[in-house]
Amino acid sequence: AVVKIDMYQTPKYLPKNAGLFFGIVRAAFDMRRKTVVNAINLRYPKYGKEYLSQVLESLGIDINVRGERLSVSDFVAISDVLASGQ
Repeated sequence: AVVKIDMYQTPKYLPKNAGLFFGIVRAAFDMRRKTVVNAINLRYPKYGKEYLSQVLESLGIDINVRGERLSVSDFVAISDVLASGQ
């Protein structure tokens, strides 16, 4: 089998805060059995579950979703909202 990987000239997604973005993705996948709200809250308790739930609802994301159901653009949107609110 041959695999060809074409790289983007510029990144397809540019989060406002790359560190926060990768932290949120890591939290979601480190704790796969938890919802995204609970996973992010454990890693970043300063936001609180209520605020995290509001962020997800404002983005049209179910607050009971687990990390594997989210797209890269969903994670970027979540991290951008959280980065703006810091």
